[in-house]
Amino acid sequence: TRLKPSLSEMPTTTPQRIDKTVIDFCRGINNRQPEYVPVFPEQGAKTGECFHNVLRQVERKGGAIEYGWHIAIWPSVYSGGEHHAIWRTPDGRGIDVTPPVDGVQRILFLPDPERVYDYAGERRLDNVRKALTNDPDVREFLALAAKLTTLIEDNSKGLVVSVPREQLAALYHRQQHHY
Repeated sequence: TRLKPSLSEMPTTTPQRIDKTVIDFCRGINNRQPEYVPVFPEQGAKTGECFHNVLRQVERKGGAIEYGWHIAIWPSVYSGGEHHAIWRTPDGRGIDVTPPVDGVQRILFLPDPERVYDYAGERRLDNVRKALTNDPDVREFLALAAKLTTLIEDNSKGLVVSVPREQLAALYHRQQHHY
């Protein structure tokens, strides 16, 4: 199982429209245009493993991998971007071939070809997070999410994590308190 909390494991959702909050958040990442992408999981694809899922899809059906960010929002709490990959079909359509945790049928995707996945080290980029409130619990929750990701990524190779359970649990429980 995947240890890094994904956006789909929080009460975040795909923004219903690309409004000022979404545009401002995306501009904090890059100047590209976000787009809605349908989710059509491929047979055998694994949840949380978009980079490998898309590579297999390209090998089977052609097209290309496109790196970027899965954009989600917890209204009035925070905006988030999770490093993600979609499949660009041979005719140029974008499709998310990775099974979602929350059953969504489309995601908001912000292309970012400069930030590729580290296949050799199997290290993920941290999520991009922006508080939409000045609530101290939200700020601490997001800070702890970043610490948790750093702890996991600094002590892992792919899905194999070597962190003392107590250390991981302590951070996770502190984060849940602010949740």
